[in-house]
Amino acid sequence: MKIGLDPSVVVRLLLGAPEEQTKQAEAFLDNLQKHGHQPVVSDLVVAEVYRRLHHEHGVPPEEAVASLKALFEGGEIKCLGVATDLLKTGNIATISPGFLDRLIHRQYQKEAEQMASLDPAAQRLNGVKVLR
Repeated sequence: MKIGLDPSVVVRLLLGAPEEQTKQAEAFLDNLQKHGHQPVVSDLVVAEVYRRLHHEHGVPPEEAVASLKALFEGGEIKCLGVATDLLKTGNIATISPGFLDRLIHRQYQKEAEQMASLDPAAQRLNGVKVLR
């Protein structure tokens, strides 16, 4: 059985704080493993975790991306969407457009024919119409 984790659980696992909530999240994951269940996250959760790490907790983009990448490399938690492949992109934390914009773009590449944007940096991405 797949069990979806919301951002609050993933953020606690990555930050290790607050301690009590981290212990609850870790115990929950241990219990899932014990019973053969697969913890999963959606791309939306990945985006929200990145946003919270960087904007709410002051984690530099490079560290936020590295933490997310490590989360999925271990195999204990699986991403259901396109974020795992995107996280393998070199310098994804520092290039423009940034990680969240590229995550949106990657999802649209999978599900739509084109993406529209007002961000001039988006012209670097395939299949994007920059509105002028």
